[in-house]
This record gives sequence, structure tokens and C-alpha cells, in this order.
Amino acid sequence: MTMLPQHSARPDPSFQRWKARLAALVSGEGAAHSALLRQVKQSRPNYLLVLGCGSLALVIALERRYRQAGVFAVDEDIPAFQRAVREARRTGSRVSLDWSRLTTLSFPSGSVDVAVGRFLLTRYPPDVALDILRETARVLRPGGEVHLLEHGSVRTWWQGRPDDQRRYLGEYLLQKAGFKAVRRTRRVLTLAGVMTLFEALKPV
Repeated sequence: MTMLPQHSARPDPSFQRWKARLAALVSGEGAAHSALLRQVKQSRPNYLLVLGCGSLALVIALERRYRQAGVFAVDEDIPAFQRAVREARRTGSRVSLDWSRLTTLSFPSGSVDVAVGRFLLTRYPPDVALDILRETARVLRPGGEVHLLEHGSVRTWWQGRPDDQRRYLGEYLLQKAGFKAVRRTRRVLTLAGVMTLFEALKPV
């Protein structure tokens, strides 16, 4: 696990908590996270991986639901990773945080039961998002689940071959990465707009 040095300036904790609550309210994170948790079908996963630390709200929700599981969160954005480290210390979270490229995860092949991606399709270009999904497929065990939470309705058309153009980007990239049972499960309306959820399985 790669740990980075922290900034010397320490923001006021009460302000940070207030800002996090306000951001969650405006973004609708709570409703989106609840919808995503309901998608997870495994009742007792051993290892869960979150791609993109965010505010750690989703990570903490996973920890509370799956107390027996090891929860890992990875981010390649340095400020986001440092915020996650501070939040983990503040909340007492047991999450294992790792700073690394999402295209080269440090986990063994077939070692993760459930992977959750936050805003991969809207944060990265399609070719990079595809590499991340392929790497996610590598670390998932056969039959493992992947769940994506994305900003917007993700109705971007894939501008590829003619037979690809009628597939939405999320479904297309998941299928291209080798997943099966790919579904765009629901859209969650929030004050900040729409969030879209996807799910898929790694073939057995």
C-alpha cells in the first residue's frame, strides 16, 4: 500500500464535516449509495474493492453492511487520496487505502468478490475507462460482481463500428471488458442531476 505525505495545513474538522454533509445532500450521494448497496447480491463477500475514494461515505456504508469483509479503496488522484486518509482517521474507518493507477491495481488476479466504481465513465476518456474495467475484471474472482455509479444519464453513443453505435457507452465498455449480464439498472434523480447505476458479472 502506498501512503503519501500529508499537507502540513490541517483544515478545521467541524467545517470539513459540515461541508461533507452539505455535499452529500446536494449531490444525492446517500440515495445513490443506498441504491447501489441494494444491487450487491453476495451476502458474505470476503473482499470488496472501491475504485475512487470520494468522501469515503460509500466505503463506510460498505464497511457497516459487510463487517466481516476486507474493504479496500484505491484512488490515483493525490488530493482525493489525501482527503480520504484524513476522513478515515477522523471516522475510525478500517478501510485499506491505496494510492495507485486504476489501470495497474496491486491486487492478485481473482482475489476480489465485489468491485464498485465511482464515476469512471464520466471521469476518464472511454479508452482509459475500458482499461480500468479490464483491470477490474482481472482482480475479480469468477462470478464476481462489478457495480458502477455514474454522473448523468450516460447516454453517450459509442462512435465505433456501425453495429456498436446503438449501444450506450456504459454497457458497451463493460461488455468490451469481458463482463456478462451487463445491465443499466436504474437512474437516481438528485438535486445535482441524474446518477446512473450499472451492474455486471465476471464470467465463471
